[in-house]
Amino acid sequence: MKRDAEAIAERIEPSADLRQRVVALLRDTGHMQRQLFRRRIRDIPLAPGEGRVLLYLGGKQGCTQTQLADLLDIQPITLTRQIDRLEQSGWVVRTPSADDRRVRLLYLTPEGKTVARRVLKIARTLDDEITAELDEATLSQLEVGLESMHAVLTRMK
Repeated sequence: MKRDAEAIAERIEPSADLRQRVVALLRDTGHMQRQLFRRRIRDIPLAPGEGRVLLYLGGKQGCTQTQLADLLDIQPITLTRQIDRLEQSGWVVRTPSADDRRVRLLYLTPEGKTVARRVLKIARTLDDEITAELDEATLSQLEVGLESMHAVLTRMK
């Protein structure tokens, strides 16, 4: 992990202004977090992005693929491929809608719920480790700043 931190420091130009350095740190921190998360879920046979699908679906049981794709902010065809693999693994089931037979609703199977809980536990443990050295005041300030940046990005969509 230290090598990653040193590589980030080298990529972020010291002469860059504070805003550029903050955005570069956000980008690199997110990248490092995703790499570490993928390493930690390596023993769970998931393709990239499928853990996220399981987590979101766990909170939105009975949604359509279109709704889930919107929620995940990914292309429907990408989600279709992910759902196909998760269904083949026995973790997701597509059920016809009672209201519209053209529509399929998505549900986690009992085994899918177990896998989603494992993924969630790994994610929460990683979150705790990442933020362990930050006190409550720092976390609160960071939250305010990130919420503001999130709002700007949402408006720019």
